[in-house]
Amino acid sequence: MVPHPLVTRRTVRGSAVAIGALVAAPTFAVATFATDSVPKAAALAAACVVAPFLATTPIAAVAALACVNVSGLSDSVPFAATSTLVVAYGAIAFLWYFGELRVRWSPVYLGAAVFVATDLLSTIDAASADASMSQIRSNLRDLLSFVAIVLLLTSLRRFRVVAWCCVLTMAALTGLTVVHEFLLHDHGDIFGLSGVVGGGLDTTTARHLGPLSDPNFWARVVILSVPFALALAAFERRWLRVVALAAAVSMGLGVVLTQSRGGMIGLGVAVVLFLLLAGRRYAWTLLLLPIVFNLLLVAPLTGPRLDTIVNADQNASVDVSIQQRRIVSEIGVDLFEQHPILGIGVGNFPNAARDVAPDISTQDSTLLATHDLYLERLAEGGIIGLAGWLVFVGTALFALTRARVLFARARSRARSVEEWLAIGAFASIVGWSAASAFLHMAVFRSLLVVFAFAAALDIAARTGDERNLDPGSRVLAAPAPERAS
Repeated sequence: MVPHPLVTRRTVRGSAVAIGALVAAPTFAVATFATDSVPKAAALAAACVVAPFLATTPIAAVAALACVNVSGLSDSVPFAATSTLVVAYGAIAFLWYFGELRVRWSPVYLGAAVFVATDLLSTIDAASADASMSQIRSNLRDLLSFVAIVLLLTSLRRFRVVAWCCVLTMAALTGLTVVHEFLLHDHGDIFGLSGVVGGGLDTTTARHLGPLSDPNFWARVVILSVPFALALAAFERRWLRVVALAAAVSMGLGVVLTQSRGGMIGLGVAVVLFLLLAGRRYAWTLLLLPIVFNLLLVAPLTGPRLDTIVNADQNASVDVSIQQRRIVSEIGVDLFEQHPILGIGVGNFPNAARDVAPDISTQDSTLLATHDLYLERLAEGGIIGLAGWLVFVGTALFALTRARVLFARARSRARSVEEWLAIGAFASIVGWSAASAFLHMAVFRSLLVVFAFAAALDIAARTGDERNLDPGSRVLAAPAPERAS
């Protein structure tokens, strides 16, 4: 679309913000009367001004959507998911109007389509079609955010900026848990951004869960951003490198404070894989791995939890969590054997578990989850359901691998920020997948942010040139050879 010559980005942005400001006052009055809460009314009034500004500033829109989703705030802050998604599609319309929206094909789109198709197939023999359709609708809403981030990243090519926003957001949230533990001694919940529960062998042990409802889910969410921080640390120079490393340390401590065994394992896998992919300059640090592991075993924060894994047989008789996981694992295997092809239908495991074992405790809904993403896919979707998920993950890993190869061919000396982020995203997905051997599906949108980076980086690598790559990258595509005169 060709805009009118008098219609510029500045005029559109100014007009949108002005209209929002005019609407803010009556919105505040109506919201105050309807909710009887001045803070909520003030937040809605502020949104009337901020939302138009974000929608007409695409880089701010995609950064806000990515940060809200990757941090899990979309599940805990009211209206955050919907408002940032609407703003993001407003930014997409803004880019389309000015002819700057780039729509490109990505194999990750195909993976998403296969994933949704296999979920739909599972409804054929579902125990409850309503439960399955509810889960599928939730996944489709999450995929809308994935598509929005891909379109905006592909059009803007500002990978470095968005990655920094995600890393700093996660570092701030995990930094709050560190302050909560060591300075506030676990009092309060810091406005709902740093909750604490008891768990493990000693039910009085503090387990931090950030803004989410479960410490294990929070640990897996944090894992996604750690390799991105390491990638930025490898790319940046001087004080920005120090900031990125500090963010990685903060997130590492955040995972430790969750006391999540699966989270600690997933974090270790992500960091080790990143160091391996980063090259010889960084891989030598893996020689310190045995020393680090032994220190973790004796450290008071990590030792007791890791010992339950190292000596699982000895602790199984006294660790309620291990006992419960074994029970639900057996239920999951039984359900898969009864429905090996299409499963019992996505979203049906809790109800099916109650039918198979009616005496199982139902005080906590998480006790009726598989605690294993792959077993969950087998039980609810059968072999086809697990295959659909593996195809989705595989397309993201394939896209990142191809992006790394193409960026490497284009560079002349040092790696570009895009290449480093491709390495980080690859390690993020593998680390998340490793932790998922101990956790069922939750906070899907956080993973989809990394999948969006995978799709957009692959598109940038295949169509990239000096105009289209991130201006923050010091190493761009190699120049085309000069024609012979």
